[in-house]
Amino acid sequence: MTTPVLTVGPEADLASAALLLDEHDVAALPVVDADGHVLGMVTETDVVRDAVPRNPWVRELHPSAGGPHPARVGDVMSFHPVAVLPDVELPVAADLLVNSGLTSLPVVEDGVVVGIVSRHDLVSVVARTEPAGHPFRSGADPDAGSDQPADGP
Repeated sequence: MTTPVLTVGPEADLASAALLLDEHDVAALPVVDADGHVLGMVTETDVVRDAVPRNPWVRELHPSAGGPHPARVGDVMSFHPVAVLPDVELPVAADLLVNSGLTSLPVVEDGVVVGIVSRHDLVSVVARTEPAGHPFRSGADPDAGSDQPADGP
């Protein structure tokens, strides 16, 4: 879990959210109200999807087609985000991130954001786990089956 967590309000402009995502190299930001309660999430995908017209030719031919580009975080954020409690077990968070397509999970306590768990956080855990305890390795002796003689007397 990463703390403190960067957050943004629903009235923030998309350019500010994009700058936060870029400067802090994060994929998503919890959107919170004035009391820190989670309202939704805004992701890199939300910012890019709504910053780039889906079909620029349509706008050239008919400027009113497609309506104006959204300007506020509240216009593009996802509502009702999947969130976890501070005591969530790693396998549960990993399952949610891997199987849901989410990039980050806000960690909430009493409805208030206290941290965030991202795919990057999980990669860091895997990278720092000793080989014998690595969740994706058998823990077998790397020299087993080698033709090289073992060191020693």
